[in-house]
Amino acid sequence: MGVSESTFATVGETISLLEYLVEDVSLRFDRWEDRYTRGPSLYFLVVSEAQYDSFVDSLGDNRWPIKSARILPDDADAAAEVGAEIAFDRDGAVVVTADGTFQEQMVRVRSLSEQDLVDIEYPTWMSAKHMSALEASCMEEVLAAVTLSEENGRVTVFENGSYEDHERTDLGGRWRVDHSDAVIRPESQRDDADDWPTSSVSDRGSVSSQSARGPFVTTHAQTDQLVDRLVNVSESLSASFDRWEEQYVSGPSLYFVVVDDANYGEYADPLGTNRWPTDTCRVATDDIESFVTAVKEVAFSCDGAVVVMVDGTVQEQMVRIRSPSASVVEQDEEFDYADWMGTKHLSAVEISTRPEILAAVTLSEENGRVTVFKNGSYEDRERAELGGRWRVRQ
Repeated sequence: MGVSESTFATVGETISLLEYLVEDVSLRFDRWEDRYTRGPSLYFLVVSEAQYDSFVDSLGDNRWPIKSARILPDDADAAAEVGAEIAFDRDGAVVVTADGTFQEQMVRVRSLSEQDLVDIEYPTWMSAKHMSALEASCMEEVLAAVTLSEENGRVTVFENGSYEDHERTDLGGRWRVDHSDAVIRPESQRDDADDWPTSSVSDRGSVSSQSARGPFVTTHAQTDQLVDRLVNVSESLSASFDRWEEQYVSGPSLYFVVVDDANYGEYADPLGTNRWPTDTCRVATDDIESFVTAVKEVAFSCDGAVVVMVDGTVQEQMVRIRSPSASVVEQDEEFDYADWMGTKHLSAVEISTRPEILAAVTLSEENGRVTVFKNGSYEDRERAELGGRWRVRQ
């Protein structure tokens, strides 16, 4: 009996099979309404060739199990099962070459350069993952991106700076197509942008902010006090959450960036409707109870980073921190990423090297790990070690 040959897919077949796969995973999951449930999350990147290192970074231990599903369409059924499995415990994008071959190493896709971002606008519903996929689809090497949102089961296909999407209730129905002359145009923008109390919007949607307490006068003591407050509240929230071991449950997620320059639009994009509740807490170092209340609200319902000025003023608009473009990485030394780091941690270690960034603090929704990033180094504690000695990594 001879060895059967693999059947490779065309580009169109590959994209269609990935659409089917993510729709199937979304429809099979039935706990979207549970408060702490994290739905399945998928991000496939279809590339024209196997050489794609110039715009991605490896994501440590995150792997697609190629022994179980390696090629479309041959392994389509197996890929659907694998997709349903990794959608709950992996981070980053799965790379699929144009002939339908899955790549084992999952990746973080780098942001476009400032020059390439000029014409891109983002619909307000997009999360950081969708913004990444939209940007990636504008690259010559990328043929398409297909995503499944863990928040609501939404399935979206991105090609050439345009997107087609289904909300979960529409799966199996007619696709909504948004094509544009140049990249993407938003479904809508907030009409009250000029009324945001602390944020201003640039021509392409970037944000810059102001302090509620006037000009900045930075001291080490002031910065240490602020970072301590962010760390202590993050640790407390991690320690108090008791459902880490339950299947499909997502713990609280936090990402604070402490800045001493109000103009941070160069490296951040507004993240749609994700907002810090400034009516509950305006300054992180003031009333602790109001700060904790606000932290709990965003930790379970929002995406992106919370920007905190050095005087403790918290900015209302949450943001997506851009990763270094390929050209920047080529010019500078490459960053040293730990294998356990997810996309949020990679972002934090990168942004901490900027001179205007005093610190970044993260709480991982996967395991409760709390990490502080400064000057490209980090200190971290896994949840079981909270309250103990911090480990310093250079």
